Amino acid sequence: GGMEVATGLRRLRRQVEQHIHETRHAILGLRSEEAMARSLAARLKASASELVTGTGVQVEFTVSGQERALPPHQGEQVMRIAQEAIRNAARHSGDNVVYVTMSYESPGFTLTVRDDGKGFNPDEEASRKSERWGVMGMQERARKAGARFSLRSKPGMGTTVTVEIPESPGEDA
Repeated sequence: GGMEVATGLRRLRRQVEQHIHETRHAILGLRSEEAMARSLAARLKASASELVTGTGVQVEFTVSGQERALPPHQGEQVMRIAQEAIRNAARHSGDNVVYVTMSYESPGFTLTVRDDGKGFNPDEEASRKSERWGVMGMQERARKAGARFSLRSKPGMGTTVTVEIPESPGEDA
């Protein structure tokens, strides 16, 4: 009778929902792998334009050497540091261009985010300014990625953030 039909439909609906859930999960999984496979430069370019929206700041990219995928744990941290550095430069430097350089050496990798803006004295203003620049967070991310981190700045001389991975084997090691 009607009850059995309703129960059957409920069961079917649950199965369909479960299936949709699993499919969506699989697609998201693929998407993130695909995103990781897309080069760091491509991903950073895509997100950089969002980071500087409405600021009138341009981001100029230079990629040198043979691009290769960094191991995910490194790629992700480097990406986040770069985003933070670009955001900072766009907000605080007063300059209208941020220069992002990625060099793939073998065996290492270096990312530089530089502006020719106002800069600051990192020592003197360590606590206040560097907090504003999220420096602690960037340092921590670099540490997780096994990378060297440096921030160089002088008043009137702009700011340069450098992240250096001494060796990143890439895919084929």
